[in-house]
Amino acid sequence: MYQQGDFIIYGSSGVCHIEEVCTLDHILMSDKDQLYYKLAPIYDNGVIYTPINTAIFIRAIITKQQAEQLVSQITEIVPIPEILENVCDNHNVRALSDLYEKFLQTYDPEKLLQIIKTVHIKNSILIKNSKQLGQTDQKYMKQAEAFLFGELAVALEISYDDLKKLIEEGLSTLEY
Repeated sequence: MYQQGDFIIYGSSGVCHIEEVCTLDHILMSDKDQLYYKLAPIYDNGVIYTPINTAIFIRAIITKQQAEQLVSQITEIVPIPEILENVCDNHNVRALSDLYEKFLQTYDPEKLLQIIKTVHIKNSILIKNSKQLGQTDQKYMKQAEAFLFGELAVALEISYDDLKKLIEEGLSTLEY
């Protein structure tokens, strides 16, 4: 069980701060013993109440040390080979979406960075061939960035924008 004050990843809401662990018997006609997390999304407005035993993906954010290590290893992260093998073939959008979705739904920071790095490389290759990046690639890169950059920024205690610049600097050193 997570505690008040912890930062967690909560499904597609991304990084949330646990403001309270409480019951909702005063709000809902529910089991008085059922505990809920009161979550405040870091990069969105509002409040989320969820049972502590929710079926929605939930985990603690990575540590500052893990975040520093991940950022320092950008050049060593292996891009998704199945996508780079067919860079100029955007005909099978469904298969591409399924592959990105498989990586995205892990909420694993390294897998999210793989998506970002893969799309970055794919975009560079396409530009050299006078082509543009497809909407599917753009969509999944934005989602991966939102999840990863949010988590890393909180873990490293820096702004989202500063984190984005840091990652972009690391990706700009790559050669293809």
